[in-house]
Formats: sequence, C-alpha cells, structure tokens
Amino acid sequence: MAEITSDAVLFGSDGNILSSGTTLSGATITDGGSMIVADKGTAEETTVSSGGQMTVSSGGIANNTTVNSWGLMHISSGGVANSTTVNIYGD
Repeated sequence: MAEITSDAVLFGSDGNILSSGTTLSGATITDGGSMIVADKGTAEETTVSSGGQMTVSSGGIANNTTVNSWGLMHISSGGVANSTTVNIYGD
C-alpha cells in the first residue's frame, strides 16, 4: 500500500485522484482544488476549505474530514465518510 503523509495543500484547477491502495493524510483542499477518493483509496484527516471540493467515489474512504466555510464534500453511493465535521456554510 502506498502512503502519502506530506500534509499536502491542494489548490488550483488540477484534480487529484487517490487510487487503489493509496492513503493521503493531513491534506488541505482549498481555492479551486479538488480531490477524488477512488475505489480503495483512503483520505485521512483532510480539511476542505473555501473553494475546495472533495468527492468520495464508490469504494473510497474518508476518515476524520473537516469541511469548513464554502468547502464542498460529495459522497457517492458506496463511498464511506467516517467522523466528518461540517462547519458553518460547509456543504
């Protein structure tokens, strides 16, 4: 299993996809950044802030996610979100 633990900050127009067996820990998604957690990918301790978007596809897992003001998190059918906190104006 590949693991990325660099506390990445994802912003801009490029999409980031966590594929099978990949874990991203401590990322912040903001300012037009996006992330898709694909089948068997895992996102841990993620913060979705203003202008950021996170999608958890079928088979993907998001643990301990915080969605702040004007951030967006979408969970597709079959996606899993554990311990998610949505703050004011988060969606």
